[in-house]
Amino acid sequence: VEGLDFFAVTDHSNSLTAEECAAGTAAAAAVTGEDFLGLFGYEMTWQEDKRIGHMVTLGTQTLLSRDQEEFSDASTGLENYYKALTQLPSSVSMFCHPGDWFGDFHGFDHYTPEYDTRIHLLEVASGQEVPSWEQYGKALDKYWHLAPAISQNNHNGSWGDADESRTVILADDLTESSLLEAIRQRRVYATEDSNLHLYWELDGCPMGGILDQAAQPEILLSAWDPNG
Repeated sequence: VEGLDFFAVTDHSNSLTAEECAAGTAAAAAVTGEDFLGLFGYEMTWQEDKRIGHMVTLGTQTLLSRDQEEFSDASTGLENYYKALTQLPSSVSMFCHPGDWFGDFHGFDHYTPEYDTRIHLLEVASGQEVPSWEQYGKALDKYWHLAPAISQNNHNGSWGDADESRTVILADDLTESSLLEAIRQRRVYATEDSNLHLYWELDGCPMGGILDQAAQPEILLSAWDPNG
């Protein structure tokens, strides 16, 4: 797809086998070159009646699923997943389409500084789902440090060009290690304009960074759209 630098396939983990994960990882590597990066991960999806939510995880060969006993309970499964992520230091994760239908991660409770280092993004919009900008604010109010991401959640094709939505990652280069590290640093923004370029700093700290409070921070903002 024109203008697309990377693409991640993240099917529901309860629908995947270890062999399928290996095949997906191999397929992502096969399409990766100098100007395109393929990524493969999974979406942890609890049943809607449990009102927990869905989470995408990338950067690990370990497949975790709601079918595993430690993640199946409606009251303990979510925090057990957070604990499992702390044992996967190479991974990055995203809260997906939080809200009333799929769940809001127990109101974004269970925050700890350790869990905060394992979850890096919140999906503020995805395809035909109800936008989650309000949920993003709620998560920030519960102390989570997250960057906003946007996806197309396209189950029916049109991979990458279903609409103009894009997640932008400010990475040093187009490699998996560089992109995942940029996500860990939250150097990410969501846009519904496929070629909008944004960059900002506070007191020299790039977007996504954590800095001490400043009374009057120096703000640098750059915005560019080639369409005018």
